[in-house]
Amino acid sequence: MTELPTDGLAPWFDEHVVYLPGETWPERWLLNCSDSNLVEIAAELNCAVPRLREAILYGHQAGKHREFHAIAETLSTDEDSVLNAFARSAMRNQREQFAPIVDKLAAVLA
Repeated sequence: MTELPTDGLAPWFDEHVVYLPGETWPERWLLNCSDSNLVEIAAELNCAVPRLREAILYGHQAGKHREFHAIAETLSTDEDSVLNAFARSAMRNQREQFAPIVDKLAAVLA
């Protein structure tokens, strides 16, 4: 029979795990971060800001974890490009929220 270790698990877990920022699922958090950065994201995706706004509306309607697929379909591009553009924008403009992740990685790699 497999037993779950209880002694020392909580400290080990706390030392090795860092969560993504936000109080909602990652895709929704990225979309919420994008509101003030639409010009930058639209330029990266080579589309007009009104078109991107429309695509984001479709993304919100697509449901949990399907947002970027819907945005990509609306913009006639691939999902990876859309997700990467939103993620890069969030990293540039929400840097302080990523500090715990960056710090944890730096400590592990040191």
